[in-house]
Amino acid sequence: MKQLLSSAGGVHTYVEARPLETPSHRGWMQVKIFTTAEWSRDPAYEQTKLELFLQPEEFANLKAVINSL
Repeated sequence: MKQLLSSAGGVHTYVEARPLETPSHRGWMQVKIFTTAEWSRDPAYEQTKLELFLQPEEFANLKAVINSL
């Protein structure tokens, strides 16, 4: 699921969370924060700022921290 976090000066920041599809990491989540720029040569180009691979407990902790803000 990809969600827009902010849009300023033609730069859009997104967060995406999705389950890993590897049998060895069932229940793990991939969390990615990335940007796109309207003024770029390729406006669809995504620049990854942060990428996390989290176990179910760690993902629950991340959600709890975000919800407490």
